[in-house]
Amino acid sequence: MADEQKRLAFLIDGDNVSPELIPRIIEKVLAYGKPIIRRVYGNALNSSWEPVTRKHAITRRSHPTLPNGKNATDIALVVDAMDILHDDKIDGFCIVSSDSDFSPLATRLTEAAKYVLVIGREKSPLRGRCDAFISLESLNGFVTPSAVKPPKRPRAVTEFYRLYAAYRSVADAEHPAEGFVELSKVRNRFVKLYEGYDPYTYKGKQYKSIKRAIEQMIKDHPNRIEFRETNLVTYLRMK
Repeated sequence: MADEQKRLAFLIDGDNVSPELIPRIIEKVLAYGKPIIRRVYGNALNSSWEPVTRKHAITRRSHPTLPNGKNATDIALVVDAMDILHDDKIDGFCIVSSDSDFSPLATRLTEAAKYVLVIGREKSPLRGRCDAFISLESLNGFVTPSAVKPPKRPRAVTEFYRLYAAYRSVADAEHPAEGFVELSKVRNRFVKLYEGYDPYTYKGKQYKSIKRAIEQMIKDHPNRIEFRETNLVTYLRMK
């Protein structure tokens, strides 16, 4: 399929890019495909986003800060991306962000044979996780340099997001009828995706097993995590 015919999901990390850049970004994206799904995610999308989202038919998805000062922007973008992937109505994704926390998502989309375009800062680690990359610095001739520098924000990634990304990676590969996958496989995938992070640790405290850590996580995310025991094997399902 020719690039200009690609149907794209255009997903913007609004905490990581200025709205001033969006018109020029869309011009660039149109050279790669047609963004039929357009969404921007942010912890606090201020009024400066309203004109650009209205003009370019971009759906605003503002997510309040989670307990402990963390926000839900990354989680919401990843969950939506996985839902779009499962619907299988698009040919590729355009992710506008420089955040390394989206590296597992970019890898997963590529594994699913979807075209991935990333627009971010020149030194973004996402550069090596996609089919095509456009640097924000290359747009400097069209906007003020300050627009390239992302606004300050609290750290967005939570232990829940990392666990969910690992779970989805396993579930997408196995397609379990009821959504339950072996906890040991989730643990192994977690270690592979997030080198340097301990799956047994939650909120700075290390537990004897990943199950114990997840049991503490359930207290902060009720109705999102469920265990099942079958023949001495622990299974996990997440929503």
